[in-house]
Amino acid sequence: MLSLFDQLQLPVCCLLDTALYEYGPNIPEAFRRRGDEVIPQGHLNNKRRSFFIGTEERAKVAEITALVGRHEGNPPRGWFSPWIAASDALIAILKERGYEYLLDPLGGDGPVWADGPTGPFLLIPYSQHLDDVAAATFFAAGGIQFADSVMSELEQACARPQERPSVAFITLHPYLSGQPLRLHLLRRVLLRILERKDQIWITRPNEIYSYIRHLESRIERPFSSRATVHERAMI
Repeated sequence: MLSLFDQLQLPVCCLLDTALYEYGPNIPEAFRRRGDEVIPQGHLNNKRRSFFIGTEERAKVAEITALVGRHEGNPPRGWFSPWIAASDALIAILKERGYEYLLDPLGGDGPVWADGPTGPFLLIPYSQHLDDVAAATFFAAGGIQFADSVMSELEQACARPQERPSVAFITLHPYLSGQPLRLHLLRRVLLRILERKDQIWITRPNEIYSYIRHLESRIERPFSSRATVHERAMI
């Protein structure tokens, strides 16, 4: 998959279990060489983050953040919870550690600001239907059906960019989409996306956040907590 991304010169974001720094350090190193964003997805994916409470959750976030900062050279700006299961207290904990956006929300298709006791925090929605494993598990979608779903999503987004721009968060797991029987379908989808790059911004979450903050700096008052604040279709 990384060879394909290199061939097509595509930026991606790595949602990383930080245990890989010990068990598979060549994986984050490969993304680091490409200049891709690394966002922690907990330490191991075998326990929901919502199972931790109080000081235990705060300690786990601190531990994971320190690991990413040590290996990547900079602390992470975004967070993605294991099992997409954030606790009610998570945003406050993340803000304490310097995070700026969360990728967990499943509702809606555009970034929104969440109002919190310590200021706004950006929620970038997770497109669960564009997650290859979720599509296979919940919708029994094979490779062809998943590829068709991605293209249908983007065709619709491009048909209404001024009416209602959206984020299409395409999530790929190497053990599934990296298999030969699916990789040629992924190539076909990515080439179709590149054909429409005048309408689609192919980017990473940190660039979405920076773009929205730039928009905010150009208006007289902050966006409300439910405002959709970007202008183009994004993946």
